[in-house]
Amino acid sequence: MLRKVVLVTDSCSDLPLKLVNDLEIHVIPMHFAFNGVSYLDFPTHKEMSVNDFYDRLRNKEVAITSQATIEDCLNVIRPLANEGDDIICLGFSSALSGTVNSMRLVANMIKDDYPNINITVIDTLSASLGEGLYVYLVAKKIKEGYDFFKASEYALSLQNKILHYFTVDDLGTLKRGGRLSASKAFLGSILNLKPILHVDTNGRLVPIGKKIGRKQSLNCLIEAFKEKCTDPSIIFVSHGSCYKDAEYVKNKIVDLYPSINEVVISDIGPVIGAHSGPGTVALFFIGKER
Repeated sequence: MLRKVVLVTDSCSDLPLKLVNDLEIHVIPMHFAFNGVSYLDFPTHKEMSVNDFYDRLRNKEVAITSQATIEDCLNVIRPLANEGDDIICLGFSSALSGTVNSMRLVANMIKDDYPNINITVIDTLSASLGEGLYVYLVAKKIKEGYDFFKASEYALSLQNKILHYFTVDDLGTLKRGGRLSASKAFLGSILNLKPILHVDTNGRLVPIGKKIGRKQSLNCLIEAFKEKCTDPSIIFVSHGSCYKDAEYVKNKIVDLYPSINEVVISDIGPVIGAHSGPGTVALFFIGKER
């Protein structure tokens, strides 16, 4: 009899609650804070709703984020080990957070305490719903019957094949968070410049260009899909409290590619939203290279 394989990720994956429940994914909450008050980012958003989070950013409050701790990871992983399950952990890019290192430390503890189970930690080199797409694809294979070793091998094969393209609308959030100088933010706002970013082969979020105006920046995401996508059957789109813009990107791509049969639109949660701000739109898909 095959042993059960369970999947663990962190809340930066931004997967909607329905998918988390349907695919039986276990989520480690990450941390964010306003004015010294800390909150845990659960898939239910029970400590602060996404709408309230973005309202506070629009009111020019600054959100601070921090990685999942060893205790956070233990609280999710140890009960699964107690059940005797094999465990695959898929973590937020190590270039952006130390969360995957917390997972690894816990995995080593689990191996010592539960020598009869298999556990591995894989750095997805991904973020936001790009990490979510990565987790979703592995979860589907587990549902199809992949054992621990086959699912782990498949998960490793996805590194650098999940492509991420973001456009940021609110330069003020970048300025207030110290990620953009005041002069550049001012000039960008005057010229209506919208940065385009992607996640590179090392899992870093890096700028790759600018477009004038919102529509051009959204169309740039669509052009990236047309150029880079190798599996036009699935797209994930996330947004920072701007659903209509995310829907615009989705509709344009679906019109161009009728073969797309899996679409997920979800919120950008506090972990990434604290840095990217309201109005961010991101597109994620399977490609040959980043």
